[in-house]
Amino acid sequence: MVARTISSKQLVLNVSLQAECNPLRLFFCADPALNSDIFMRLRSINPFFRLRISANARSLGPLEMELQQRLWEHGEMSVRDVHETVSDRLAYTTVMTTLDRLHKKGLLNRRKEGRAFRYSTAITRREFSAFAAREAVASILTFAHPNAADAVSYFVEAIGESDTKLLDELERAVKAQRRKERR
Repeated sequence: MVARTISSKQLVLNVSLQAECNPLRLFFCADPALNSDIFMRLRSINPFFRLRISANARSLGPLEMELQQRLWEHGEMSVRDVHETVSDRLAYTTVMTTLDRLHKKGLLNRRKEGRAFRYSTAITRREFSAFAAREAVASILTFAHPNAADAVSYFVEAIGESDTKLLDELERAVKAQRRKERR
């Protein structure tokens, strides 16, 4: 792993090169493209910049994703409740630490109950999916700058090769967005 911090005037984010492919594992660097018009517009329309989701939420590991999904499925749970679902392969302290990290990233709420904490999700699965998609698109467009049109073209091509119905849905979404902008 390689890590560094960019200046506070731009964005203070840890730079991480991860071997695993995950739409939330974004590579930010001190690049003038970060101040590009495209990036700034995406930041301004992204509702998750208003939520209290930490910049660290851009980098979730497989265990964090697994535990987040368990909380979406089961609702509020204590560390012990979550641990019971994974006790065959994870230590209690591992589950406790991972839930604490998700809380610090702003993805979980917690409340004290006796000596233990009970955790619940801070955002819905749909909100999280939207967050991940927006961050991935912002990253692609930012680092494709000034060739953003090429990146969008490759994206459309990839969708067309894998799912023509999704390509039709994308076309409808573009038309709807254009109508919305004309108003």
